[in-house]
Amino acid sequence: MRKTVYIFRGAPASGKTTLSRSLARKLPKPVATLEQDYFRWGIHNFSKPKSKVLHGEHILADRNLISIFRGYLKDGNYTIILDGPFTWDTDELGYINSRKLIDIANSYGYKCINIILKADAKELIKRNAKRKYAVPIKVFNEMYDVLYKKIDKSEIIFDTTNKTKTQSIKMIVRELFK
Repeated sequence: MRKTVYIFRGAPASGKTTLSRSLARKLPKPVATLEQDYFRWGIHNFSKPKSKVLHGEHILADRNLISIFRGYLKDGNYTIILDGPFTWDTDELGYINSRKLIDIANSYGYKCINIILKADAKELIKRNAKRKYAVPIKVFNEMYDVLYKKIDKSEIIFDTTNKTKTQSIKMIVRELFK
């Protein structure tokens, strides 16, 4: 059976981490989940306020994510789930892009399932405000516009507006495993 990489992308608070973790529990083991936010805020910049983090520090965290991603791909025994605020094919905000991740995965013989989570910006802003590490509104608005500027035809779009976690995961599982 060909190994799979699931790439979840979308704006902050769109449900990427929540839904990717829920999907991981439903997939055959072993599964590796790599969350860009964890590399940026859980490992690398955990003690810094977001306003003090330099662009180069994000790049270092992203390189670490890519290095570990390649390690799992090389091992060849894992289903891999990535989540982050990735653009489709640009580094416009300095983020890793989905196209780059797909090319790396394909070079190891993995297939990719590309999932984009969308929701109404006003709802996401409300969700974001409730988070422990909320993205500042100005940054959120910039990210929202850039992240959804280009959506590839290979991406499966899920709208999480007005949906609970349970409703969203059922929607995703139904679509992915039909």
